[in-house]
Amino acid sequence: MASPLPTAQTGGQNIAETLRKLWENNKHTVINSGIGAGLGGLAGAGMVAGSGGTDEEKKARTQAIQDATLLATQIPFKVMELAYQSMEVIKVMAEVGNPNSVSDAGVGALCARTAVMGAYLNVKINAKGLTDKTKAAEFIEKGAALESKTIELEKEIL
Repeated sequence: MASPLPTAQTGGQNIAETLRKLWENNKHTVINSGIGAGLGGLAGAGMVAGSGGTDEEKKARTQAIQDATLLATQIPFKVMELAYQSMEVIKVMAEVGNPNSVSDAGVGALCARTAVMGAYLNVKINAKGLTDKTKAAEFIEKGAALESKTIELEKEIL
């Protein structure tokens, strides 16, 4: 069985292409669950689990919300990975690039670190909504490790 988390490998694809494929592979979950308009839209329409309907409808709504919550956790986790990968490139730029642009590499590192940290906030918040606590803990644990690696790499670059 495949890991529930996206891998750090992008297969040579750029960030936009990787995120596009993640969207294409999961857009049915976003659209069908209503997360595209925010889960608040589901609540406003009386569509939250347990708010009415048959047991089968309630179960389907609960599953749709879980699918959307998983996707809402996977996407910022992928952002964390891709932003960290950009720091690896930035480090090389700082080491062997044009000495006149070393400050640009430093700014790039700060921006990439901010992307990792901001995405990790989303991962932590969204993972709390997963009923699969093992999967949620895996996101949190791997996210914390990636956050630590990011901070260390930032120190090396700056």
